[in-house]
Amino acid sequence: MIEICNLNFSYFGKNSEALKDINLKISKGEFVLLTGLSGSGKSTLIRAINGLIPNFYGGRISGSIDALNMNIFEKKPRILAQKIGMVFQNPENQLFMNNVESELVFGLENINLTKSEIKRRLIDTIELLGLELLRKRAISSLSGGEKQKVAIGAIIAMQPEILILD
Repeated sequence: MIEICNLNFSYFGKNSEALKDINLKISKGEFVLLTGLSGSGKSTLIRAINGLIPNFYGGRISGSIDALNMNIFEKKPRILAQKIGMVFQNPENQLFMNNVESELVFGLENINLTKSEIKRRLIDTIELLGLELLRKRAISSLSGGEKQKVAIGAIIAMQPEILILD
């Protein structure tokens, strides 16, 4: 499902490597937990897996990442976002809409799904995550944990093949 070979990455302006000689293979159905000290490269690695590195974070990169039979470095972020979902450590960084329901369908609308498919996925996600009581609430009124749950729901609604939680 994911294969990383000899991955190295340095952010522009930094002399040290954020990732050095990373090799990792993750098979379908596996759950993998990355642990390490703050600043050890966990978030950098998952940003590389979902294509944020090198597409949005500049730096020097070498090696390869293949996920779902795709070379991550050759795919557009729009394609990757439909296949590899990521929930950021701070949900505030990925919530864009004013209310929960709008947030849950935001990504679905952006990939031009039909209204009936959007409605189906919205209902499925609300039921799966128990978001019935939050459905009509303003994002600004939610607790941190509720925001995190909504961020997870927005990604799950996209039905990615890979889910990454930072």
